[in-house]
Amino acid sequence: MEENAGCRRFIFDQYARRLDAVLTLVEEVTFHHMDMRIAAFLLRNATESDAAVSRTHGEIAAELGTSREVVTRILADFEFDKMISTSRGRIAILKPAELKERAETSTDA
Repeated sequence: MEENAGCRRFIFDQYARRLDAVLTLVEEVTFHHMDMRIAAFLLRNATESDAAVSRTHGEIAAELGTSREVVTRILADFEFDKMISTSRGRIAILKPAELKERAETSTDA
């Protein structure tokens, strides 16, 4: 491995992919109700004037004790369901009633 940079890169890429898959699985099992927590977080932190949260995915993840990737994936699901709209550093709540329902009842269970 020391003499062949291509081999070293290949091996570490494989380790990284497998570790990522394991971490993703562990996180999904451990935080299967993360969608509820994110929905509640958005409702709690939305400004009254424009029903928006001015936080990045990383900031939300840090506050909720999860990874940015998990937050991004769940927010993408919310956006697909047209409950929110995301832009850089801002999340607009489009359907607060549906988001509140999601905060109270997880779809991951």
